[in-house]
This record gives sequence, structure tokens and C-alpha cells, in this order.
Amino acid sequence: MKTIRSSSWLLTFALGTSALSLAPVAVQSQVIATSNTEFSGNQGQNGWSNGYRNYTATAETENYDRKADFIPYAGGAGQGPWDGAGQMWTGTAWDLNTASAGPWTFQGPSSVHPNGINSPPNEEHWAIRRWEATELTGESLVAIVWTVRKENTGGGNGVTGGIWINGKRLVAVSILGNDGRGVTRTNYVSIKPTDLIDLVLTPAGPDGGRGDGSDGSITTMRIELAPDTDADQLPDAWENLYAPGDLAKLKATGDADADGLTELAEMLLGSDPTKSDTDGDGLADGVETNTGKFVSATDTGTDPFKKDTDGDGRSDGDEIKVAPTTDPFVRDTDGDNFLDGFEAAAGHNPKDGNDNPETTAIVKSRDEFSGVQGENDWFYGYRNVTADKQGNKDYDPQTAFVPFKPEEFVGAQWDLNTAAAGPWDEIGRETTHPNGSNSGQVHWTVRRWVANKVTKTTPYALVWHVRKTNLGTSGNGVTGALHINGKEVDKAVLAGTDGVGVIRAYYANLSPGDIVDLVLRPTGANGQDNDGQDGSANWLLIDPVVPATPLQPDGTVFIPAGAGDTDGDGIPDAWEKVYFANDLTKLSRTGDADNDGLKDPDEFARDSNPTLADTDGDGLNDVVETATGKFVSVTDTGSSPKKTDTDGDGRSDKDEVLGKPTSDPNKLDTDGDGFSDSDEVTEGTDPNNKADNVLLYLIANSITEFSGVQGTNGWFNGYRNFTADGGATNYNPTVDFIAYKGGPGQGTWDGDAQQWNGAAWNLNIGGSGPWTSQGAQDTHPNGENSFPNEEHWTVRRWVSTELSKVTPAAINWQVRKTNLGGDGVSGALYVNGKLLDSITIDGPNGTNPVRRVYANLTPGDIVDVTLSPQGINNRTDGRDGSITWFTVDTRIPANSRQPDGAVFVPAGAPAGVRFESTTLDAARKQITFAWSSSPGASYTVEVSEDLKTWSVLRAGLPSGGAKTTFTENVDSAKRMKFYRIRQ
Repeated sequence: MKTIRSSSWLLTFALGTSALSLAPVAVQSQVIATSNTEFSGNQGQNGWSNGYRNYTATAETENYDRKADFIPYAGGAGQGPWDGAGQMWTGTAWDLNTASAGPWTFQGPSSVHPNGINSPPNEEHWAIRRWEATELTGESLVAIVWTVRKENTGGGNGVTGGIWINGKRLVAVSILGNDGRGVTRTNYVSIKPTDLIDLVLTPAGPDGGRGDGSDGSITTMRIELAPDTDADQLPDAWENLYAPGDLAKLKATGDADADGLTELAEMLLGSDPTKSDTDGDGLADGVETNTGKFVSATDTGTDPFKKDTDGDGRSDGDEIKVAPTTDPFVRDTDGDNFLDGFEAAAGHNPKDGNDNPETTAIVKSRDEFSGVQGENDWFYGYRNVTADKQGNKDYDPQTAFVPFKPEEFVGAQWDLNTAAAGPWDEIGRETTHPNGSNSGQVHWTVRRWVANKVTKTTPYALVWHVRKTNLGTSGNGVTGALHINGKEVDKAVLAGTDGVGVIRAYYANLSPGDIVDLVLRPTGANGQDNDGQDGSANWLLIDPVVPATPLQPDGTVFIPAGAGDTDGDGIPDAWEKVYFANDLTKLSRTGDADNDGLKDPDEFARDSNPTLADTDGDGLNDVVETATGKFVSVTDTGSSPKKTDTDGDGRSDKDEVLGKPTSDPNKLDTDGDGFSDSDEVTEGTDPNNKADNVLLYLIANSITEFSGVQGTNGWFNGYRNFTADGGATNYNPTVDFIAYKGGPGQGTWDGDAQQWNGAAWNLNIGGSGPWTSQGAQDTHPNGENSFPNEEHWTVRRWVSTELSKVTPAAINWQVRKTNLGGDGVSGALYVNGKLLDSITIDGPNGTNPVRRVYANLTPGDIVDVTLSPQGINNRTDGRDGSITWFTVDTRIPANSRQPDGAVFVPAGAPAGVRFESTTLDAARKQITFAWSSSPGASYTVEVSEDLKTWSVLRAGLPSGGAKTTFTENVDSAKRMKFYRIRQ
């Protein structure tokens, strides 16, 4: 017999056919440091320090002296008011900016901003979150889980985030200026108690430019102990990720995928040891050295996690191996303002500045712009969407188009504005502005070209561009669109601060007289037609150059007029050449090149890849994904063979069709209960049963239970005077909470003794502040720039007095802007005055997603959702009208995780009951577990093969006293089993 000790309540083992083998796995790593929840104004607290590196003053090297080059922010909590010099702590963040003109070096719990050399004092600063591993007692294997993403997605060339240990770079990733999703990575390293782990943010973008432009970002870091049961230098969790249930498969010195990297090197790099090319870019992991500098084809410097390291639209493999080759770190090799990826895909040479759509186009909107309607076949006007009532997409190109009158060409542009008060319609050589519903009627501006010079149906590339020029934060964005004969064929939605925009190529077979309209709409990212700082630029090129394998922006293959079907197999030659460039014999009328059960002509009909059995890689073969939009059966799913998640509900088509529970892959909300299928599965409810959703488990709802009576159903409404109470991140939940006064039946609202106006709580007594107010959802904080020059956080509070015992709960909460402008706001979730979760959103963000946080609530716990005026760059109040709400429910799904990825252990779960030893008797085929127990208690032992579905092996097992054991007879099937015990 063999006894193995395990410190985890969840035990895993695999059974083989010839012999029984036991492999304990500590699947719950211990979190020892978390940057956002442990963030504070005290340097060194919990091992955390916040500061920056002056890159300009320290030789501009990649690595740095871990002590001499790290500059901690001065001051801290309780050391006086912020001045940006001796006191850099504002009360909620560290900030160097002393004059609203830079340096922009800043750090909050998650928000962060570096400084570029283009900003005062003309120094590059790297913002650094530092954790010192002093709490470790010896060298330990840890997992560093870190995130970097843009928060200000309005422009700039991007930023670089990464991990440096003792001043030496471990890994770094550059992301584009509009990348609000960013990356989350897990890197495993062995660290000593004296080691310093830095999460760094620099102003360098993927193109190598180091200027600071809209560089506000989010960075977080979590450190977890990483158990290594078999002591092979590879963490159990990492091994089980790639070789589930078999800790012997991967070895530190091995190279399972033969990519030139050992498993230990892959672990340190974070790449997949079972795939020679982790990111699928055509380069083996062994040559993608992630140094940020291209040396050769065997030392590319590129990121093995990013298919396109510099974000130019061309994969790293193509940049290095496909002619004409380009530098994987230079986005526009020939400097002609067209990215390498765009040029290569459009059939132009990315290394020749004289070969691009601008030089080969037969129609150029900018060069041919004039004040004469019809000149060069160009017409200028607008569409009055409000008046023509033809809908928000397609329209009649004759009746819906309103041309500008000759007298409306003023100076250098067409302009409908006659009284400096709207309508704001205008079209210049490149500039343009629509009109929004808040300025009267909804108008789309229209640059129109009529294809009179086209003599026969001819394929063209319609290359078009749109970007914002008025980059203020008060707008919700715009939509650029391309229409042919009134039909929308392509569009792009831009945020209000997107000064980069898009360049897109749409391919079309144009016939004589066709009408091509380049449209600008006031419709923003939130779908609203409000006009707010909608000044933009757009242009259009008609280019006769069509590449050999033209793909539309949505990935569909374009078939040029006259492409023909030389071999008569019912499949156009142009489509065949996408997959077999010089061989029309590979596909045929009766063939099935990829053996997926779908004939080649049917693959063409669905535009699926005839060389891949599963085009979208979602686990369903193309033959069953019939693209009808209607689910019939597992062999006729109706889903798209080109989308892994056809309905966009966050659940893959495979999981919807074959998972447990199943759901309709063509419906975002299968049962129509208002909760997406993905949300229901996450929350543990049935996506097929309208009567089973999270509402059934609600114990608190801030929207439906809102009232003017304090304490009703445990709800209170009030605010925190951040200025007066000291301005710490956490607060005293009783002393620092100021409940609104008055209520129904207590007289007329006066903003003083009676702050209830019949529908909301409101402090504003003179129309000039304070703006502190709360309705059922609407709310507004107050900034120190508003009377009485105090910062107020609005607080929605629920007190859990209805609970009778410690209860695991899910808190769903949301903050989003309603007045889409200003610098933004911050929402936060607190329990008993301690920060649990927070997020800062930009001023135009009216669609911020719901967050789900888990907590073990004790009777009487105080749950607060707050709104503060803290925006992306400052704490002032400016258009801070927002929505906040939260609910509390008791439905806790298995293996719940917090927003930062940490595992939630519910109260009453076996967190305190741990397997202490496991005895395997191979001869008898028995396994015995033992654990410390409490006299008189009873236990339930459960088993699972997938960590999702659990079966009870024994319920009501009586305690054996100080120690209890349980024995199971095991079969010889070769599979993984997971055991857990509950008291």
C-alpha cells in the first residue's frame, strides 16, 4: 500500500488498466498577493510598493537596477493634502501631475498611466506596481497572473505592459491604443523571499513609438503559490492544463512539441508545450523569442502569443516568410499611411510607397472634392432619417438623398448650418459632421459617387476611411458606412475619442450608373443618435486593383465579375484559388476535400473552408453547421460554420449543441427570460427554462426595492463625504455613511431637511450643486469643483439582516454612464467599508458590462455600491450622470471565480475540511481517504470526472471522532477522477 499526503480538499487521481496510479493535484492555489484589492496609500503594506522608473534618466535600457532605478511615490495616507511633490497620494491614487500638464504618471487600484517624453517634463516614466516576496519562507514556485488593457481607448499608438523580476524583463506585451480587451497572462517562476516582482507599464506602442497619447490603462497582478507535487519544476496546474491527469507526461528537460523549447522554457515563456506554434502565426515558439527586436528568422523577437505582434494586420509568419517580407515590428514599412497587412491583403506592395490604393485609384474623394455638384461624378448631401422614415440601414438612393444647395457651399465646405445653432451637417474635402436627434433631426452626411465612367460590370476595391477629429469625451461616437444603391454593405462604429479610425476595403462588382455613398451617422457605440462632438473625417478611393484572393471585411470570399468556372465544377475559379492557388483539380462537383461530409460545392455555398473539417474550430464539423439560423438537431444545427459563437451569447456553438445543459446556438437567450445562455450557465441556472433564472434566488434588488423610506427591505441610500472623512480607499461604514434625510410624507423637498423629491434623493438646493443624487438607477456624485467644493460618493446600501447564518452570495453590480461625456466615473463594491471590486470607466461609456462578485455574507454585513467622480485623468465632476445598481442572490455555481480569476470558496464548502492522507491498495483496488474531523459531525463524499457534474458516493457519513476515513472500490477504467468532501 502507498500513502500520499495532500493539502487540498479536492483530490484528483487517474486509474490505468494495468496498475492503479495516484496523482494528487492541489487544484486550488493559494493567493498570496493581489494588486488591486491590496492597493493602498501606504508604501510597503502587504509587500506592495507603488512608484515609477525614469527611463530617460536611467540610460533607456530594457532592464534596470531594481533598487536605484525604482522611485517610490512620496507621501502617503495621513501625510497631508496632495501637492504632487512631497505628497503624491490623492486619497485614492498616486499622482505626479501637479499642473494638469504632466507628468501624467499615475496609479490607482487598477487604473494607471505612464508618461511619454513628449509630455512635461519631457521624460519617459514607467509606472510600476511592485510586490516584495518577504512573506515567503524559502524559494517557492508561484504563478503570476497579470493583465494589461487600455482604459482610454480613444487613440495613441498603444502601451507595453509586462513583468520584470529584480529589474530584469521576464515577459512584456505591446497593445494598440484602442485595445480595451488587452491580454491576461499567467507566468510561472521560482522566487525567493528577497525577490522583487514589478508589473510595469510603459508608453511604448507596438510600432515602437514611445510618445504618450491617450495612454490611460488598466494593470493588475495576482501572485499564487503553485504546488509542484512531483517536484519536477513544473507546476501541477500548468501540467494539468496541457496533460490533464498525467503529471508524468511533461518533463522540465523535454520538448513534447519539438519546437526547440524545453517544457521548462515554455512554462517560463507561457507558451503551449503541446503546440509547436502556440499562436498559429506560422512561426515555431522556439524562434519567437519575445525580445521586441527582429534579428533573424531564428530569432524573430516576436510574441509567441500574438499572431500579429505589431498589429498591422499581417501575421508574424507572413511578415518574415512570405514575399515581400516586412519587419514584424514596423506597421507601415514604406511609410505611405497604409498598414503592411492592409496593403498585402489588397494586392499592393507594402515595401513600395508608390504602390498603394491612393496611387492606383481611378476615383479619389479628396483630390476630386469641389463646390460643384456633379463635378467628376461627385455629389454632396445628406439623408434626413427623421423625415424620410426609411429606417436606420438601407434606403432609396433617389428619394432619401437631399443634395446641398449651391448657396450652401461656404468657403471650403458644404454646410447646412445657417444660424450657428444647428443643424450641423457639413462636408469638406475630408472633414464631415452629421446631425443628431438632440439637435433637431437625425441627418447622415453623404459623399456620393456615381459610376458613370464605368462602361461594364467591373470588380473594384472600394477603399474607405473614417476617424474622429473632434476627440472630446462628451460624444458617444459615430458610425461610418458604405452603401451601394442605398444598400449598406460595410460599416464601422467608432468611439468618441477614436482619432485613428479604420481603413477598410470592400470589393464590389460595379455596373454603369451604380451609386456609391460614403455615409457618416451620429450613431455612437451605445446605439444612440445623439450628436456630441461628432466632427470626423472620411474619404473614399475606387481602386481597380483586386487581389488574387479577395476577402471582404467579414471574411467572406469575393467573386469578381468574369472570374469564371474553367473546370465546370460549379465552383468559381476565384473561390478555388483562395485555397489552392494554382490547382483547380483539388475541388470538384462531387468531391469532399476535407472529408467532413460536406461536398465541395456545398462548402462554397456556405463559404466554409473546404480544406478544414471544422472551419471555425468550434468543435462542430461544417457538415452539421447548416447556416440556416434554425436549430433542428445535432446534425442540422443551423449555426454558422464560420463563427465559433453564432449568436454571440458568450457560449460556443459546440457547448450549446453538445454541452450540459444544451441551448440553441442561434439564440442569445434560448428561453427568453432576459438572461443570456452564457450568463445562465455561469450562474448555474437552466438556459432552457424560463422559470429558472437568477431572479429566483434574489434576496436583494436595488432597482425594484428602491424607495424613499430608509431601511425598507434592508436598503439605505446616502453618500460619503470623501473630502471630509479623510479620503482613504476604505472607510468606516457607519461613521462615514451619511443617510439622506426625510422621506415620503415629511414635507416638500428642500434639499436640506427633506432630500426626497418624490422619486429620488437629491442634495441640490440651488441649481448649482451639490449634484449628489440617487434614483432607482440614475445617480450623480459631486466633485470638489462643484459647490460646496466637496467630493461626494453616492452609496446604495443593503444590510443583510435577513440572513440567519453565513451565506455564500453572488453580488451582480453595474456602473455605466448616462450623460455621455466628461472624464468618466468610478464605481466600486464594498463590504463593511472594505473594497471588494472597482472599475473606472471613460466618459462616453454607456454600455459597461455587469460584474459578478462572490462573498460569504454574515448576518448584518453592509454591502455598498458607490459612485465617485474619479475619471480616467481627474476627480472633477463634469457630466457624471450615471447608472448604478446591484442585486444579491444565493445561486453559486460550481468552481466560481471572481472578476480577477481568483477561485471563490463558499462558506460551508469544504475549505476547512481537507484530505490529509490517501491510501491506495492496488491489489484490492481500493482507495481510502482520511481527514481530521469533528466529533458528532457528518460528511458527504462526492466524485466527478469533469469538475462540473458531481455524484454523491456517500451522504451522512458519521464522524469517526478526531479522524474520519472513507474507502471506495475503484474500477480499472483509464480516466481521471476528482473527489471532494463536504461537512
